[in-house]
Amino acid sequence: MFVPMIVVWILAIWGACALLVGVGAVVGVWAERHQRGLKLDAAVGRILACLDEPMDAAA
Repeated sequence: MFVPMIVVWILAIWGACALLVGVGAVVGVWAERHQRGLKLDAAVGRILACLDEPMDAAA
């Protein structure tokens, strides 16, 4: 029973990382399109894009 729980945890962590990458990509694209009026969102989008780069390289 111990081994399947490890697999479940690995899949859960992988899914959470994939979700974060997806959210970062959506926020980044949205921020780039609305960059003129919302500088804060553009900055957040750039920060999320920077955080996503190492994940994309690892995957």
